[in-house]
Amino acid sequence: MYSLPQYVGKLIKDYLITNLNSLNRVPEVWHYVDIFCHHDDTVRHAHLDALRMAFEHIDKDFKHSKERKALYYTKGRRPRMLLTLWGELRFEREYYVPKSGKDGFFYVDRILGLPARDYYDPLIKATLIEASAKESYSRAGELAGALIGKRFKFVHEQRLARISRQTVRNIILSRELILEDEPRKPRKTDILYIQMDEKFISLQREDKKHHEVKAAVLYTDILPVSMRRRQLHNRRVFTTTGSAGALKDDISDYIAENYDTEHIETVFISGDGASWIKSSRDAYRFTPDVTTHFALDRFHMQQAVNHITPEPNIREVLTYYIREDAKEAFNQTCEAILDDNPHREDVIEEKQAYINRNWSAIQKQKHGRFKGCSVEGHISHILAAVFSSRPKGYTRRMLNHLLPLRTLYVNGDDIKKRYLQSHTDYFFRENIDVETAYLCHSKTVSSKSWHREMMKELNQCRFEDLRFL
Repeated sequence: MYSLPQYVGKLIKDYLITNLNSLNRVPEVWHYVDIFCHHDDTVRHAHLDALRMAFEHIDKDFKHSKERKALYYTKGRRPRMLLTLWGELRFEREYYVPKSGKDGFFYVDRILGLPARDYYDPLIKATLIEASAKESYSRAGELAGALIGKRFKFVHEQRLARISRQTVRNIILSRELILEDEPRKPRKTDILYIQMDEKFISLQREDKKHHEVKAAVLYTDILPVSMRRRQLHNRRVFTTTGSAGALKDDISDYIAENYDTEHIETVFISGDGASWIKSSRDAYRFTPDVTTHFALDRFHMQQAVNHITPEPNIREVLTYYIREDAKEAFNQTCEAILDDNPHREDVIEEKQAYINRNWSAIQKQKHGRFKGCSVEGHISHILAAVFSSRPKGYTRRMLNHLLPLRTLYVNGDDIKKRYLQSHTDYFFRENIDVETAYLCHSKTVSSKSWHREMMKELNQCRFEDLRFL
């Protein structure tokens, strides 16, 4: 009698031999595409049959085990369909009912961590979740569909394999991801840079038309990559649909967990001068010796100057006065511009007040350790590219699911792994002695209670650790 690995290996070997023999019986030489597609179909069906046999083998061994006979009745075999990366898998498994209760279950579903009534397997779902972090629902469905079934698909086959937008949306909403980072060895640095800004994203079916998303980029240095390109060193992106306080807490917690705060001497914050950004300076004084600075982004400074006057020469003069800290000369020039353009009074006064309000923050740009602010580019790539580059609208619930996905993606996290780890059914704990647990529980608790406890342990142990399989 074959063991399960031997049985599966023999099955796949027989499929391949049959495939090669079928090619030898063809009188003429096949086209390359015919040979490839024929071989692909054979391998896919071999995998599907191997999975089906493995599931039924697991179920059969449990059905005939002494533990099952002592605690459960069998109530017949029930079919199930599951879409895998190799195609649609059809298999049957036994339905078990505790002898002293009505809480029935499918052993194969429980031990393999397959949620009830799910058609898509966990790997396809993980692929959809990852694709949704960088593409639209429709495009994510196309990318995942391209991986299902045949390796090579024609257009009509691609359309049939495509997963609908509504299905992608439902999968995203069905589960929460684990967002906590794994502990790392604290880094040592004497300075941290934090760039902050916000982005308004359109809503639908909500009381407001837009929702403000706050974002921040944390890094320790800017390093050259090539002659015309630089890169933020140790970059970490943070986003939130909540308050500024929630963003500050996320950043502070990350710094406390990943940096040696005793070595931090300076924190440089930059942005557009919004009050919530300026007020965040106190949140990053980790020790009494830490010095925090706020510098206005040069982009917003120059944007305000450009709004004051359309004349290039006058713009250069205003910019010169700002850089040379000649505040009085700057205001006198603005008054002269206002006298010549009374019809633009509101715009000129607004932008003049903006620059005066952030005058000291603009002068911080001269600080020897200030390296500029690229937050507008980050907002464009991180948020606008996905959420607002094309006309779109989101519910708050959907936005609260998509934003963490996008943040994980731009931070280079493994979204597939996080998704699977968020489902405890898919990742298992090692070294569980189920037979010993059976003997212990069977002496102290009823079979109905033991059933629940055993299922918890079965869902947390590896398949190869089960002694009775």
